[in-house]
Amino acid sequence: MTKHFCCFICIFFCYLSNAIAQPPLEEIRTIIREKSLEQFPEFVLKNLTSDNLDSRLKQYDHFAHYVPPHEQAKSDSPDTGIIFFLHNQQLWARPRLGHIESLDPLPEIGVVTAVDRKAIDTDDSKHIVSVLSSALRGKTVLLTISSDGIAQGSTYAVKMKPTPYPEVSWVRKANNIIIIRVDEFITHTTAIRFASIFDTVVTQKDKVVIDLRGCGGGDLFEAFEIAGMFVPVDAPLVITTDHDHFQKIYRSPVGPKRPSPAIILIDKYSASAAEILAGILHYYKIGRLAGEKSYGKCTSQTVFSLPDHGELWLTTVAVNFPNGSTCTGSGLHPDIFISGVTTKKYDELLPLVR
Repeated sequence: MTKHFCCFICIFFCYLSNAIAQPPLEEIRTIIREKSLEQFPEFVLKNLTSDNLDSRLKQYDHFAHYVPPHEQAKSDSPDTGIIFFLHNQQLWARPRLGHIESLDPLPEIGVVTAVDRKAIDTDDSKHIVSVLSSALRGKTVLLTISSDGIAQGSTYAVKMKPTPYPEVSWVRKANNIIIIRVDEFITHTTAIRFASIFDTVVTQKDKVVIDLRGCGGGDLFEAFEIAGMFVPVDAPLVITTDHDHFQKIYRSPVGPKRPSPAIILIDKYSASAAEILAGILHYYKIGRLAGEKSYGKCTSQTVFSLPDHGELWLTTVAVNFPNGSTCTGSGLHPDIFISGVTTKKYDELLPLVR
């Protein structure tokens, strides 16, 4: 499934290697022939080489790529509880709600100007990855973050954690407003955590904001499960189509239904599973979409393990909403347009909740 295909920077990146991988081309050709949603001409498959593999993949499937063994991220990497992302040629940091461990409270969002006292060169993405990866080796990370227009910013000591922070976080604001933010959809995890927060924290008086800004997706079925917490029983959620043109309708399951959220926040980085969740809720008029047009990717990728221990990421499923429409290419258009929503603070957005 897809993971942050835009310009989001995952702090779990491992170090870049100088080793030249030799991808198993014949296995890759077979997988593409049997599983790819997109049609690859046979002459293209026959002429795949180590040198042209990535360019040929993206020519027919924008989200397909080969990951050599040495570039795979380690799932047991420590975490800071912060999402880093590039936006408007700046490196931004947004702590997960209620989970950050810092000696001083971090700003809700801000521009990172230095990591462990090393200045950030935002013109060099490899430099950013290198600096962040190096910082992960310590017990704490020193982040210099500029907030509220302060040029130099302040430095914060952030504690490392051996295991990743929850991908679903929440915070209670004034006027009975609760914000639930989803940073990623993780198999057998995200929907359970989402339901737990909703069932143990939210009261009848509360108004819920679901924040999907910056969420690049993840497990598609987690999005279906969360949507089913709001959509009436047996109502269609989506229609999927695979390589063999087989269509399947997913319907809302039996079970308790939660009160509708007031607002669903999206931005241009909201993609895949995040867009599909937002799109289903919008289709059934469950909450209003607010923000900017989303990325435009109502498809799902499968990760295929290869004999060299590398991976092939390939688009295998197209997703349509119950009326046959899709967000692929066009994105979701919000009911309430908010310019610059990606870096807006909650206090600027909460007046929308009514």
